[in-house]
Amino acid sequence: MKRMTLIPPGSRRNQRKVQTAFINIPYSPEYEERLMALIATLSLFGLVPTSASVASAAPNRLDRIISAIAECAVSIHDLTWVELDSIEPRTPRFNMPFEFGVALGLARLVGNEVIAMDSVPYRLDKALSDVRGLDVQIIDDEAASVFRALSNVFYRKDFQPEPHHFQYVLDRVRRAADHARVEYGFDSLFEAKPFSDLRRAASEAACGVLGNPRVAKRKVALRDLTR
Repeated sequence: MKRMTLIPPGSRRNQRKVQTAFINIPYSPEYEERLMALIATLSLFGLVPTSASVASAAPNRLDRIISAIAECAVSIHDLTWVELDSIEPRTPRFNMPFEFGVALGLARLVGNEVIAMDSVPYRLDKALSDVRGLDVQIIDDEAASVFRALSNVFYRKDFQPEPHHFQYVLDRVRRAADHARVEYGFDSLFEAKPFSDLRRAASEAACGVLGNPRVAKRKVALRDLTR
């Protein structure tokens, strides 16, 4: 299997990009646990998670998303929400597939990577046949499934995170979430302040696991998704 190095030698811009991973996930309460699992996993692999809520000062959400994806080494897209909403006229939510398509287009221009996650094998092949053959990472409702799926994608040359490392970091991210809810009164973890606090807690915990405060500066590689 071919492995891709995310830091081209001599490129200051890409040295900055390699540390950042954009999380594209439905901003809904039932996805907060998955958000925390993503933040914990990415931090263990030496990447800095980001999202539209913290990535840019642009007033338009789509502009923030485009800018953030273009500046990141990799974007991760949760495509599990395919149900009709409850408001008449009942419609599916197209935000995630649309933004996934934006990311695929940007990848051809800026050379970053795109990861798709779904909960049903081969569903994306049927729903979006233009991307048939893409190696979709299958997850379920358990937080551990996110770590398991992304462990198929990322590797570190110096250290391979294990499930107990993930659980350690995730526990500390959950504590930060409880603090944001209780002490600050936030109703959503997707807002800028809670997201930043979760990211900080995950980074500190990951550094503790590795015993190296400079872990975020180490090189991270991405397995070739095309196989």
